[in-house]
Amino acid sequence: MMTVLYRLYIFLILTVFHVGVSYSQLITNATISPQQLVQNTLIGNGVTVSNIQFTGSNNAIGYFDGSNTNIGLNEGIIITTGTVVGNQGPAGPNNSAQAGVDNGAPGYTNLQNLLGAGITTHNAAILEFDFVPSSDTVQFRFVFGSEEYPEYVCSDFNDVFAFFITGPNPQGGNYFNQNVAIVPGTNIPVTINNVNSGQSGANGTPTNCTAQGLANSAYYVNNPQSFNSTIQYDGFTVPITSMANVVCGETYHMIFAIADAGDPQFDSGIFLEANSFDSPTSVTLSTSVNSVGGSNNEMAEGCSQATITVERNSADLSDALTIPLTIGGNAVAGDDYTSLPPSITFQPGESVINLTIDAFEDFVTEGTENLTVSIDFPDPCGNSSVQTVEILISDVEPLELSIPDYTVPCPDDTINAFASISGGAPDYFISWNNGPFEVFDPTISFDVSPSTTTDYIVRAFDVCVGDTIVDTFRVEVPLFGPIVISEIPDTTTPCPFTDFTYTAMVTGGSGNYVYSWNGGTVSQIVFNTSPQSTQSYTLEVTDNCGNYDMEEFTIVVEGDILTSFISNDTLICPGDSMNLSAWATGGNPGYSYYWPLLGASEQNITVFPTTTTTYIVEIQDSCQTYTVYDTVVVEVVQPVADFDILSNDPTEGLQINFLNTSQFGNFWFWDLGNGDTSDLMHPWTVYDTAGWYNVYLYIENEIGCSDSITKRIYINPETYYYIPNAFTPNGDGMNDYFSVSTIGAVKFEFLIFNRWGELIYETEDEYFRWDGKYKGETVPLGVYVYQFYMEDIRGEHHLKRGHITILK
Repeated sequence: MMTVLYRLYIFLILTVFHVGVSYSQLITNATISPQQLVQNTLIGNGVTVSNIQFTGSNNAIGYFDGSNTNIGLNEGIIITTGTVVGNQGPAGPNNSAQAGVDNGAPGYTNLQNLLGAGITTHNAAILEFDFVPSSDTVQFRFVFGSEEYPEYVCSDFNDVFAFFITGPNPQGGNYFNQNVAIVPGTNIPVTINNVNSGQSGANGTPTNCTAQGLANSAYYVNNPQSFNSTIQYDGFTVPITSMANVVCGETYHMIFAIADAGDPQFDSGIFLEANSFDSPTSVTLSTSVNSVGGSNNEMAEGCSQATITVERNSADLSDALTIPLTIGGNAVAGDDYTSLPPSITFQPGESVINLTIDAFEDFVTEGTENLTVSIDFPDPCGNSSVQTVEILISDVEPLELSIPDYTVPCPDDTINAFASISGGAPDYFISWNNGPFEVFDPTISFDVSPSTTTDYIVRAFDVCVGDTIVDTFRVEVPLFGPIVISEIPDTTTPCPFTDFTYTAMVTGGSGNYVYSWNGGTVSQIVFNTSPQSTQSYTLEVTDNCGNYDMEEFTIVVEGDILTSFISNDTLICPGDSMNLSAWATGGNPGYSYYWPLLGASEQNITVFPTTTTTYIVEIQDSCQTYTVYDTVVVEVVQPVADFDILSNDPTEGLQINFLNTSQFGNFWFWDLGNGDTSDLMHPWTVYDTAGWYNVYLYIENEIGCSDSITKRIYINPETYYYIPNAFTPNGDGMNDYFSVSTIGAVKFEFLIFNRWGELIYETEDEYFRWDGKYKGETVPLGVYVYQFYMEDIRGEHHLKRGHITILK
């Protein structure tokens, strides 16, 4: 009775925890070779495969586990236009409307031929192999998903895929090449435009697609963006079965191909169901194990039940059929499992026979045993076809529960307690501290925050053995007294800036102290301070457990602050001396003075700076706990006399201007060397006679510092020439002669040539007068050429050529 009631209790718990549907995430693996994926995952009964090849990016193909998703297939192969790895691939959640990876793979001609003109393919992935069917039919199940749902429904940018079968035509004649990725019951290819919700666009706005484009919504699953979604693709089909008629025993070529169309963005993928690629035989053998304590083909002793199913084709139901069973394995019938008959018999009209097997609990540790069941029934090609299923029977170890003890640093700290459960058979159920039983998850902790040391009780059971086991764990909580800071007495000092050092003396708490002196953020046990005036302080101490205490104390400073004075800044001339004085008030009498630049300790000093100098005085009172500083600047000012002549060609009789370029002066006196003087800053004068002159400038500044300069200048003599360009030698007494005017000529020459270059007149007399005659005859009217040369009294040479016009 106890057992019956307890089994009922377990059943109720299982019922509670298995109500509803929950999903996790798609699991993918890109490390398995395409050959292994085809042989070990895709292929089912009735086919043999060879020449397996894959073309595309290595990460574009892989294994998927969809058992905890809404994709509709438990496991199989996935082939994508991007990657099967990470959230940019097909795995959820659907957190992006534009997920995808450009993997750099080229397009595929066979798929490009299915598209409109001008649309190219990218990132193609092609899985192909040869296969030999054992019947006249081959079939498999698939799901197509894409990020182009729903935005690109009814556009030219649909990613493209196809399943090509090539081989002997079952109807006779030539080989056929058939795309079997079609909507069930039609010849319509499965595409985004042909299988969708009937609406398109990011917000589901209806479009003007053709009726065909908006059909087949029964085969479409909308997958909107959500962090709870298990698949990244925005939409996908329901599982669809593809089927093709073939010739039994002949060799065919299968191609699974998919590619991006138009651009390499927005990935798509095809999911191929595990073991679904098969050629149905007349009789099939399969097995299943219930979930209690078992998994896939493994049973747990005393918990699990397996079902062996033999099914014959509906075309063969008219007669009775007996099929022998071959039983093998190291498990013992009757001891380890329910005995099986040596054969089974289908009665007319009967298509399925189920054999139920229980795994017996024998309380003997034997390790994993196995049971094999085989049938040998000719396939439709007439060949012997042996089918075998294997069931494993495993021991159920005693259920064990373990939780470690914990120690927390402080009362009320939270500890995350984790349990481990082994033995028995999953699922496990756990109850923390007399709470309700819940499904055990080793990654989920039981969180407690005890104020004192506390023991907790934990219970657990599994779905197989059903016995409840109990364990306890303790959380040790230390006990601390309050934090107490030893008293810090107030202190009085007559001197500002007196150095004080304090060391915190603390008891209680956890001992892991944090010190804050006067609100500071740096924790230190020793505190140094030198207050200028009376100041109050605080010491706050906390520990890692939140304990706290505060102490207040005051340092009373009775004296006031020293105030310094010093002579005013001043100007002196080079070579002069200056008396400097410093004095102080306030503080504590008994002042001392120190001039570090001079090493002098007097209050009054005399300095002899040669350049502008800053003097610092350091003053202390009798406390000698601090120093005040004062400065005075003695500026040595040296006027610098200088000037320039502004005239480029100083000449006798012309005004000569002077530019005063002196520095640091504000009084000027000029002796210009020709008897003129001036107190202007920039004077001028006229020199009547050429020759050398001494110009003298004297300057002073506001404190009488002076400088002077004398410069010798040369005044050039005046030079000049003028050459007219026409005259009229007609005897009327006006302009009858040609002559040149000069001043300061030392050498002179003037030549006149006619138009043929013939010299017709020459002279070295600067005062010449030419009457326009050559060889006693007046020359003809016209233009003549002259050449003028003069050396003046400055030694400068003047050469000039020009024209003379003789007029009537």
